[in-house]
Amino acid sequence: DDAKTDPAVAPYNSINFNYVATRSDQTTAYIAGAKTAMTQRLESIDSKIDGTVVRTYSLNYDYSSHTGRSLLTSISECRVNDCLPDTTFDWSQPNQQFSASSTTSNSLPLGIKDSKLGDINADGRADLVFINNSDVFKVAYADGANGFSVTVSTALSAPTGSLVRNKWHLIDYNADGRTDLIKQSGGYWKVYLAKAGTNGFYTSENEVINTWIATSSTTDFQVIDVNGDGLSDLVYEQDNALKVRFLEKSGSSYAFASADVLLKLPDSISNLDGVAQPDGIIEIVYSFKTKGSLNLRSHDVNGDGVADLILKTEIYTETINNTGSYRFISAGSAGLPPNNVFESSHWIAFIGHGLDGNGDLDYVSENHNLNVSINDIAIIDNNIKFADINADGMTDTLYMRYNGDDGDNSPWYYRLSDGTKFLAEHSVSTLAAGKDVQLVDFNNDGNLDIFYPSSGATNNLYYAKVWNGNGFNNGIATGAYGQNLDTYTNLFMDLDGDGRVDHFQITNTGIQKIYPRIDRYQAVDKITDFTNGLGAKTTVIYKPMTFSTVYNQGGGANLLDYGNSSPVFDFLGSMYVVREVTTDAPTDDDANATTSMQYQYAQARVQAGGRGFLGFAKIVTTVPTKNTAIASNKVIQTTTLYRQDFPYIGLPETVNVILKDGVLDIPIDCSISQTDCFPTPCEPDNNNCQINRNLEEVQGSPTLLSKTSNIVNKFSTVGKAQFAYIQSTTEETYKPSDGTLLKTRYQTTTHDGYGNPLTNTVKIYNGAYDSNNPNTNLLHTTTTTNIYSNTTSNWKIGLLKSTSTTVSRPSPQASVTTTIQYDYDAVTGLLTEERRLPDDGDDKFLRIVHQYDRFGNENKTISCSGEDFTSSQCEDTSDISNENADVVFPKRIHRYNAIIFDAKGRYANQVENSLAQTVSSITARDIYGNPKTSTDLLNTITTNTYDTFGNAVSSYSTLGTWNYVSKKWCSDISGTTAAACPSNAVIRVTKIASGGAQSYDFIDKLGRTVATHSRSFNDSNDGNTSGDDRWIVTAQYFDNLGRVTSQVGPYFYGASSANIPLTSTEYDRFNRVTKVVLPDNATETVSYNGFTTTSTNDLNQTKIETKNALGQIISAQDYLGSTLNYSYNVQGLVTEIKRTTNSTTELLIKNSYDKAGRKITSEDVDTGTTTTSYNAEGEIISVTDA
Repeated sequence: DDAKTDPAVAPYNSINFNYVATRSDQTTAYIAGAKTAMTQRLESIDSKIDGTVVRTYSLNYDYSSHTGRSLLTSISECRVNDCLPDTTFDWSQPNQQFSASSTTSNSLPLGIKDSKLGDINADGRADLVFINNSDVFKVAYADGANGFSVTVSTALSAPTGSLVRNKWHLIDYNADGRTDLIKQSGGYWKVYLAKAGTNGFYTSENEVINTWIATSSTTDFQVIDVNGDGLSDLVYEQDNALKVRFLEKSGSSYAFASADVLLKLPDSISNLDGVAQPDGIIEIVYSFKTKGSLNLRSHDVNGDGVADLILKTEIYTETINNTGSYRFISAGSAGLPPNNVFESSHWIAFIGHGLDGNGDLDYVSENHNLNVSINDIAIIDNNIKFADINADGMTDTLYMRYNGDDGDNSPWYYRLSDGTKFLAEHSVSTLAAGKDVQLVDFNNDGNLDIFYPSSGATNNLYYAKVWNGNGFNNGIATGAYGQNLDTYTNLFMDLDGDGRVDHFQITNTGIQKIYPRIDRYQAVDKITDFTNGLGAKTTVIYKPMTFSTVYNQGGGANLLDYGNSSPVFDFLGSMYVVREVTTDAPTDDDANATTSMQYQYAQARVQAGGRGFLGFAKIVTTVPTKNTAIASNKVIQTTTLYRQDFPYIGLPETVNVILKDGVLDIPIDCSISQTDCFPTPCEPDNNNCQINRNLEEVQGSPTLLSKTSNIVNKFSTVGKAQFAYIQSTTEETYKPSDGTLLKTRYQTTTHDGYGNPLTNTVKIYNGAYDSNNPNTNLLHTTTTTNIYSNTTSNWKIGLLKSTSTTVSRPSPQASVTTTIQYDYDAVTGLLTEERRLPDDGDDKFLRIVHQYDRFGNENKTISCSGEDFTSSQCEDTSDISNENADVVFPKRIHRYNAIIFDAKGRYANQVENSLAQTVSSITARDIYGNPKTSTDLLNTITTNTYDTFGNAVSSYSTLGTWNYVSKKWCSDISGTTAAACPSNAVIRVTKIASGGAQSYDFIDKLGRTVATHSRSFNDSNDGNTSGDDRWIVTAQYFDNLGRVTSQVGPYFYGASSANIPLTSTEYDRFNRVTKVVLPDNATETVSYNGFTTTSTNDLNQTKIETKNALGQIISAQDYLGSTLNYSYNVQGLVTEIKRTTNSTTELLIKNSYDKAGRKITSEDVDTGTTTTSYNAEGEIISVTDA
């Protein structure tokens, strides 16, 4: 409301996002009938203050050579014409052409009568199950670039006779990731579960699962997930109707439902959108069949996640023996009576609308109708393809219109679905060898492209018409050759596990030939390099999850119950993940040095029913570690286990950190022979099976460094949402040298019904925590208890009313509790008052009142001694000159600080104290709000200047002091000067101050100061410089882990190397200093043993320091053998210091403290007893010495 009536509070700053519509990668998609289009892209972002542009971020793009997508290549930050160096991005752009050489020449058995693809051994690859002349089922297991190389005969008899393909199917019956076989046997459908490894199926009678679903040799059976629960159901024709038997999960077991459900189809032409009503008696005939074969037509046409049916729909008149208004016929049925008159044929999508009042599944048509004239039927049935072309989640169609020849030169068309109907027809143009057209994602952009061979050309080169977001581009050569199209089988599928389709060819003699891409195992359109303006580069390497060195597939997901009985699946696919991140880490002897972190993953899972990807159960990170003095290679490996069950998804369960032998893996390019990349099929329980190899493969004897274990819990909040939280955490720290447990941190938390933390208890143990004996080894406990105000009427939730903190140690020390209370404004919810230690006397009880302006800025803070002033008295500051401390009331407090903001409520322009004095005022600011002119309490005026980006440049005060700062790129500095940049610097910072002080700081590409040149003052001539022109140089050098390994100087610029002092430092693998060599070659070595640190000097004298699990020093022995022993109270403050020399112990200091942690008495062996008193602000009121 204020903004409407008061210009002072109208918006005055803005961030403007500027888009352009010139992009060539515009895309179109549809959601529930609504068209969505991405036609513009972000070109720049302007940040404006009072209408003036103070920052412009310009985004520059290139187009992917693969997908045509816009790729961000750089971002620049500018103000007007002054720009900082760009941050740049490089992208992976592997060659997408197929290789001219095949990777295998393995043979498939001849005489294959029927075959289907399925992942029989759950390794993420499609295996081939087939029947040949032996009439038994055989399995050819996929072996990456070797094709189908391992063939196993199952001894399971195959069906014979006609329509063999209709008598068996592949289905993952028990959701274990292995595709099982279901076939007709003894009048019923029976399930033969897949065995682990390469052993086919279980075939003994006691292992076979009888579904008790009756079979028919002529009935169509299809495997379709009808209800979207992730389990495949059986859809079949019975009594001229279409029915479904659902596969269901109960606990950890799976079975088909005991009864079928009718799939109810429209029974009247009036319910078939776009179908003309002929004269006479009408019968509608539905079928799965296409010309000469079965063709499954199950898709998600409207993107609702539930299976829709695309059926061949034929209209007849003068029907004889009509048993109903419609019927569903199977491929093996006898057909229609001879007097039936064909009227029209259509492909129609029927949308699932759930169960109707009779318990039937209701399917209706919604304008998803492809009219087919009578003359088109013979060709179009074999040349119509239903698939999601534009990756919007809805099924589209590509089809050929027959023009009278064999179809090779007939035109092709496509129609997109908008979720409610098929849209207008678009021409693709004539495709040579049209009968061999396939829909394939050639460029890995998620869209489907048209693959077709060039009929008549040499070796029938395949071309791809790539989907560009709004249509198909002109054809481009792919490098794949179809050879003899009439006798060779050409398929495009990912066989080597790199996420891109390979060309799989089977010759007329059964020879397999696989032509992978020229560049394999490279992600498409992923950022590989980030380079900032200083030149520091971060490189990211991606690898597919099919690599066993990157990812291990889990098992047993089908037995999990993660809520709502939705099945859970173990996931393995060619999704690319980050394998390694490398960052620049220049050292003094290698400007190109880097450091890396590697990642590995395990047990990804997905859940049906809408929950989707559950993440990884395990992520392993590995980083190098280096002991300066020891050459052996070791790494630190962190393994984190995550919960994957709702509502705990993503919460860490355990974190283990170990030190182990080894080096970071060399990034794998994966040659054909490397089984570490995409392993050959093998037994999962075989230790040599690469795909099941432990990610944390240990070399030597690992040492456990730390372990964190979490226990999670949940509850339904007041709003009924599920609130998941970590209820308790146990953190164990171990001694690096031998893995002995040093300390344990145990934390527990409780929450109220709104998710606010009520109690938080942290216990520190010397050694182990025993849940059965929680006081054993207990060193310290901190408990925080909170009380909240949760007002739902105005939704002021989670306002902290009070917090109490109790610290305790085992007896005889008494616990200490401190409390703070809070009040809030009932309307705004802003804090109005806090009371610190309200029950602990006039020297501790402090009342603080907070007041605000209309913008919500705190413009006045009032402090009062709580026992002297009530809330209303504290608020009244009209006359406080006689309300502060005096002789009679030494602890009395009543004071305030007031802040005056500008008219917009943005900047604090003036600060006043209780005496109405102006402590500081700002009279002018630059456009960023930086103070240009300010005045302090003593009326000193300071004037500042800034560069175009708002960085401070100079400052000058009326006292005569001034300073100046400037920055310059080293590449812009020419000539030989005393302030020349060292080779590892990219920026020189010049600092000049009043009095003649001058220095140069040199910054490397990681933003670290690597050297400093400071002007000195001398009055002698050293032969190199004269008078006051001598410069002092200091420098520091780092290793690739960012540790300072040497410090040079200070020395005079131009000094000989013999006169340059050097201090070098060595570290252990945990970045602890182990050795320091000083410029005079004096050496100090440091060793660590648990909580004890021992330092040894050149005289072989030792200094020993021992700490407890809280990090407090409990004893310190100096080089001469004297020892100081420290004692602490529950607040962690030193209470006693004792010195032991030559077996004689004396008390040096004894201290006592009040509840606020302030020292009130100190007994010193030299000065005697000192007593101190305070007011509630912690200010000293009196000190009484001995």
